[in-house]
Amino acid sequence: MLRRADLVVLVGAPPPASVCTEPERLPPGASAERMVVLCGPVDACADALGRLVDALPPPRHQLQLAPQPAADGHREWDTATAAQTIAERLPQHAVLSLEDDRWADAVAEAAATAAPHTLLSTPGGPLGQGLPVAVGAALAAPHRSVLAVQSPAGAHYTAPALWTVAREELDVTVVIPRPRPAEPRHQELRSADGRPRPQGAIRLSSPEHPAVGWAEIAAGYGVPVETAATRDELDQALATAFAEPGPHLVLVDV
Repeated sequence: MLRRADLVVLVGAPPPASVCTEPERLPPGASAERMVVLCGPVDACADALGRLVDALPPPRHQLQLAPQPAADGHREWDTATAAQTIAERLPQHAVLSLEDDRWADAVAEAAATAAPHTLLSTPGGPLGQGLPVAVGAALAAPHRSVLAVQSPAGAHYTAPALWTVAREELDVTVVIPRPRPAEPRHQELRSADGRPRPQGAIRLSSPEHPAVGWAEIAAGYGVPVETAATRDELDQALATAFAEPGPHLVLVDV
């Protein structure tokens, strides 16, 4: 994400770091020359941020903070289409718990034009944060819908959170995409030093041996499950989930 930016301004945030590497090591494309520290993590940033806004020219484009028109049902079914469908269906003032190494960029970008919502995103690799964060958000704000876009690999770490969601009857919708075959799920295997990983390490990091039956797991925890293999199916599954309070899980085959 930082690779696309001409300038990165840090407002109360520490410098970004690669996943599972030394804190001082920046991720690819995040050169220190393109970073400006507006204020540090322990500083009062409101005044500095206000002065930055005053110094910037007016935006050339007005961002439309509203759901986009529904996509054509015959549009190519891919990650971008699924992400846009999620953004279109996101309820006003929902909480979006986002954890997925493959979907994160697409969903976050699509959600920029969704109805106003709160985004809670993982600060590192997909290691199971999404489901517990969704549980905490639903307990803290029971009047708000919670949507967790969850990595299928990371869900292994915290799958019992589904039982908590069902037991407490939390208004949480979980979306889990189908893992890509033979795709290593841990970022550090690809980005730690840039060298090819041994096949044994790739096999151990892949969740397809054997494939996990998330529909059966969720049902065993008491969470209703739907599978979406088209844009229309995903749209209908999300519409139903947000209209009916309580837990739902949507498996997206894309």
